[in-house]
This record gives sequence, structure tokens and C-alpha cells, in this order.
Amino acid sequence: MLVVDARTGRAYANQNVELHALTGTAPGESLEQRTGADGRAVLHLHQPTPPLMMMSLRDIGSTLYPCYNMVPLDVKTVVEQGMVACCKKPTQACHCKFGAAVSQMKISPGTVVLPVRAPTSFERFWWKYGYWD
Repeated sequence: MLVVDARTGRAYANQNVELHALTGTAPGESLEQRTGADGRAVLHLHQPTPPLMMMSLRDIGSTLYPCYNMVPLDVKTVVEQGMVACCKKPTQACHCKFGAAVSQMKISPGTVVLPVRAPTSFERFWWKYGYWD
């Protein structure tokens, strides 16, 4: 997993990332790790590999705005191709602009890129007074 700025592609260090395996019948495993200086966190799913997973930042909404897709990701696609999990404007009310560093990013199989950005003053106000939930 790689956490980057949505416009510049700059890595974000020291972010708590989470991975939740979705098995369809019962709650799957949950893994958590902090990103290193290069913005990467390595999380390993146990066998049998679940069909879907969700990835997120644990502290999102307090310091960073999520520009990543907040729907389950297909594990097979991630393992075989990798994925830049950019949110989509029509379906997720995404308020992010993606720079070429992210939209044209070359990724390796098994990697999920989670783009984020700094919140606006208005968003920080909403979060401070509990309107985020």
C-alpha cells in the first residue's frame, strides 16, 4: 500500500493504514500498519485469499482528505495488476483533482495507491464541529 498526495504524488509517511478482508460470509481479518518514510506499508493477507478487501487510512478526516475509492477492491486485480484507487466524481462525490504524477503512476502488481490531500479550511471547520460523520 502506498499513500500519496493526489496532485503531486509525494509520499505521506507515518500514516496508519488499514486493510479489511471481506469474505462474504463472516468478518475477515483486519490488518493495520504505519507507512514508512517512503509512504509504503506492507500488509500480507493470509490464505485463503478473500475475494474483496477494503483499504483506508485510520485517521482520515482529522489530518487528510480521502481521494481514494471507498468501495471494496477486487483482490485478484490488485495482486495481478496493482491499482491506483482514485475516487470517482459522479459516484462518490469526490472533491479531488489528480495530478499527472498520480493519474499516470506506474504501479507494480500487489500495490494499492491511496491518494489523499490536505483538507480545506471549510472541511477542517466541518470536522472540528462534528459534521464529518
